[in-house]
This record gives sequence, C-alpha cells and structure tokens, in this order.
Amino acid sequence: MSLIAVAVALLLGGQDISARPAVCDQDDQSVACAVAEQARLEARYRAPSIQTESATGAQVFRSFFYDGYGRDILLVSFEMRPNMPPMVVVRGNAEERIEAPVAALTWDRVEREGIFADRVLMPMAARSGNDEVLICMHGWGVVVEMANAADDSGYRPAVRRKAQNTCDHDGMAGSFGFLLADQAVLSIEACEQLDADKHRNAVARLRACLVLQGNTLAAASLMNEKGEPPGRDYAGTPTRQEWSDWLSTNSTSRIDWAGVVYQEINIYRAGQSQPVRLSQRMVELTETMPDLAIYQSRVGARDDRNGWIEGEISYRVSSEDDPERLMVAKYRQEWSRGGGFGWRMDNWVVQPFRPLETPE
Repeated sequence: MSLIAVAVALLLGGQDISARPAVCDQDDQSVACAVAEQARLEARYRAPSIQTESATGAQVFRSFFYDGYGRDILLVSFEMRPNMPPMVVVRGNAEERIEAPVAALTWDRVEREGIFADRVLMPMAARSGNDEVLICMHGWGVVVEMANAADDSGYRPAVRRKAQNTCDHDGMAGSFGFLLADQAVLSIEACEQLDADKHRNAVARLRACLVLQGNTLAAASLMNEKGEPPGRDYAGTPTRQEWSDWLSTNSTSRIDWAGVVYQEINIYRAGQSQPVRLSQRMVELTETMPDLAIYQSRVGARDDRNGWIEGEISYRVSSEDDPERLMVAKYRQEWSRGGGFGWRMDNWVVQPFRPLETPE
C-alpha cells in the first residue's frame, strides 16, 4: 500500500499536505536556514523542540523523515521521561499519532546505537582503475535529534542533532533514523502485523499504520488482505475478475454509487438472463468515468469480524466548451469476514460527486 493518506490529501485540499514549503534554498546550509527548518518541522508534527524536551529531563531519540521527493512523511520518537517507562511515539503530518511501550532490550539498543548517530565519517577513497559510476536518485532525508543522550565520550549533551540524505555516506544519522523506524514497527503490534512486502520500507509501513483505526489488529488484517483497490495501469482498465477478487461479494452486498443502487444477486432461474454482478458494474463504471481512481484514507475495524474503509474517488471530465475538471466524492465501505473466509465487501456508499476546488 502506498502513502494513502497523502494521496487522498491531493483530492481533499487540492494540494499535497506533505509538500515542503520553501523555507530556504535547498543549497543553503546556513544556521538560519537550519533553525527555520527545525521550527517548521516542530510545527508540522506538533512536537516540542528538542531543547524543550531536554529541559524537562527527558531522554529522547527521534527522527524526522522526508521521502525521495522532499515531502514530509512522519516523526518517530523514542522517549524516556522522568518517572515514566520508555515509550515510542509516531506522529504523522495530519495530526495522526500512535504510541506504545518499549521493551527494555529495544530501549537499550536505541540508546547504544545513539552513541554514534551524529558521527561524521571520512569519505571513502576512490579505488584506482574502477570505472564504475554509482548514481543515487531520490534519496530519503533524515533529521536525527537527541536529548540527554550519551555520546562516544560518555557525556550526555543536552541536545545533539544531525541531518543526512540516504544518498550521502558522510555520517550515521541515516542508518540510525531507519533503525528507529524498524524498532518502532516491532514495538507497535498493529504496525508489525502489516505485510512488509507491501510497503517500501519501515517508514512507509509506519505511515500506513497511522491510517489504522478502531480495532487496529483487525484493521491491519483488512489492509493486508485487500490492499489498494484495482486501478488503471499501463495494461488498461481493471478486469471483472480483478474486481471480483477484490470485492469478494455475496448475495447481500450492495453499492450505492452517488444515489444509484446496485444489489448483488447470485441466484437466477432457467429462462432468465443472468444477473449482473457487482464486479461487472464496476467494470462498466470504470469505462464511463475516465481515469477513475479510488483512494483510501482510513482503514478501521469495530471487532475481529467487521471492518470499514473510508476515502475518496476521483475521475476526470472534459468537453469542448469546458476545461478538464477533476470530480471527487467521499465514500465508506463496510467489510466483514467469518466462517473461515476472508474479508468481503458488504456495503459501499459513494456520496454525490463534486468538482474539486483548487486554491487560486
């Protein structure tokens, strides 16, 4: 699954909520620029400054993450506050937040690896006679901050901070930041339940985990099994079989598509035409709505047998007289499972479509 909440934000607000405002020119390495970016990140994730954390006596190891296009993804923070057990906190860029206790072995590893997290490495010498050229594109960005954390001299400076792009090999902040993400996944059971093969890395897995609501373990199962809906690709529109496999409908399933209701009927009598299945209805809708795309913003569950998915749908309309427009609508799906079968879609309600309003 991709960064679904970010994708939906493109529809909801007309712009990507994770896009980074231009605080400074990307080549500006000045202190003023670093301070401005630090303040922006704190505001983005509603997180206290690392200086404030240090003043409370807390021991904090945290990392901000940007993806390969410079977009804000999330903040992972391992925290041990006075008179409190260690916790891991994951914050998204749209007020999402999850937290969980941290095992002693996990905390010990974070503390141990943090000793060298801000170390600067000497560049590797080029090997003579080697004509290979290594190209790194779209490296992820990591900003590591630590409060009251031991360094390699045995002292505990109030604050330590190091930024690094994963394409660079001049430090250890990048590997430490992703270590925090790995350990966060292992510390939060619902996040660990998400299929690692369906996510690019531990940070993407945590980003998907922020979408889970309610009974998050059951919601993780629903996300694992269903993933993203069928969509357009270079091979063409989704087939009936693809829709059938994804919906897994039965005789009680229904779709209310902007006021038009389609009911699944599995039984037909001799001499009558075979009923149209919901999978075929989705093929027909996809063919009449150019560039139909279904985005998921929340995946939740009430219990281990009943779940739901919410999001938005978009398609494009154009004519000779009007410019091309993007039409959008919110939706909610109800899913259930039982009797040894997987998740099936019971009810899908799509609200009326409206033109997407973009900022001027």
